[in-house]
Amino acid sequence: MSLYVNGIDVFQTFGIILSEGSYASLICYPPLKPIEINVWGEENGIEADLSEPRIDTRQCALNFGAIGANADISGFIAILSIGSYHDFYFSELSKTYALRLVSQSQNREVDQLGIFTLVFADDNPLSGYTYTAPSSSLAPEQMYDIDEFNLAEYGIWALEGNEDDIKKSPAVRMNLLVNSGSSKGATYDGVSVFFQEKDIELRCAMRAANLTEFWRNYQALLYNLTKPSERLLYVDSICEEIPFFYKSANVDTLIVRNEVWCVFTLSLTIIAFVLGETEYILATESGIMIITEDGLNSIDLNKNVA
Repeated sequence: MSLYVNGIDVFQTFGIILSEGSYASLICYPPLKPIEINVWGEENGIEADLSEPRIDTRQCALNFGAIGANADISGFIAILSIGSYHDFYFSELSKTYALRLVSQSQNREVDQLGIFTLVFADDNPLSGYTYTAPSSSLAPEQMYDIDEFNLAEYGIWALEGNEDDIKKSPAVRMNLLVNSGSSKGATYDGVSVFFQEKDIELRCAMRAANLTEFWRNYQALLYNLTKPSERLLYVDSICEEIPFFYKSANVDTLIVRNEVWCVFTLSLTIIAFVLGETEYILATESGIMIITEDGLNSIDLNKNVA
C-alpha cells in the first residue's frame, strides 16, 4: 500500500504506512449540495429543482501506522502544513487525489506502533474527469435500471433487501389538524391522502476485472447520477419508472486483488412514488389502446403520452 505525497515516498521518508480500511473512506462519493424543493399540498412527493445539481466537497479519514524508532509523525504532518493542497498518489489504486488536511482525529500507541488518523478534504471531486460510458460483462442482468443503463453495465449486483425498501410506502403528508384543549379528540381534514417523498438505500456490489475498468464504471456512475434533471429508477418487479435524485453514498469495502470488488450504498430520494396508482389510457370503445403515429406510444390521460 505504497503512498506518495508530492512525490515523496511516505514510508521510506517518515516510516509511515497507510493502514487497511482507509480506501473505503478515500473513494466514497461526495454528497449532493442541498437543492431547492417545493411542496404542493395536493400532490404526492415534492418538486425538486434539479436544473443544476452540484456535488459537494467531501471529507475522508485515512488511518496510518508509524513503524520503528525513527518514524517521524511530526515531520509527515509538517509537509502537509506547507500549503493547503497536496497530491496523494495511492499506488495500489493507481489514483492521485488533491487533498487538504483538516484535522487529526486519533493518535495512540499500541505495542510500540504509533496509530493515528488524519482527516482530509477533497474539494474538487471529479476534477479533470472526462466521461466514458460504463461497460462490464461480469454481472448478470439486474432487475434495476437507472436511466438507460442496467446496473449490470456498471458491473453491479443489487444486494438483498433493496426491493423491500423501495416498495415500502412513503409517509403520509399531514393535512390540517385541529386539536383544541377545549374539546375531545381532534379534527382532521381527511378528504384526501397525499404522500411525502421518501429516502431509500440502494445497496450495491461492484466487480471489475481491473482498476481501469473499476474507475471507468465507478466514476461514470457518479457522473450519471448527478447530471441535470431527475433520474429514473426502473424496477422489473414493480414495472414502474420511479423519479429520484442522488443524495449521498457510503462505501463499506474496497478489495483490490486480481479483480476489484467494492461494496457501497447509495442514498437516494424518491421524488414521488405511489404503488398501484391508477393510470388512465385513451382507448376505443372496444378497449383497444389508441397509439400515436410513430407507433411507439399510447396516450396517457395523466401524462398526455405514455
